[in-house]
Amino acid sequence: MEQENEKYGYVSKIQFAISIIFLLIITMMLFICSYLLLNSKINQMHPLKISNESPTFNEIKNEEKNELYLIKEYNGKLAVYKNNDFQYELDIFVFTLPEEDKKLLSQGITVSSEQELNDIISSYY
Repeated sequence: MEQENEKYGYVSKIQFAISIIFLLIITMMLFICSYLLLNSKINQMHPLKISNESPTFNEIKNEEKNELYLIKEYNGKLAVYKNNDFQYELDIFVFTLPEEDKKLLSQGITVSSEQELNDIISSYY
């Protein structure tokens, strides 16, 4: 009789552990899905607004000899160039952005100050 109770106690402990693991997996999946959904809604609510009349990279470069930054797509992510030299890649996938932003990024977004660069990058987070 005691062996039978121990056996059932062991089985119920295993069932309890499996249930806890299952609940943790479901909870993690819910958090991931809600994060992705929230992130896509934020991008839709606050798309990047840049005038279609913004000057091209070369036009700005000719006007000013200061540092110029270019934000464009590189390997499916956003990348920053400084005076036409690759600087770094961001962990922001272009496919997650609204269509307007994808079109702008395919041509490249040119800014003339680090502050403007940081403002644009922060709008994607």
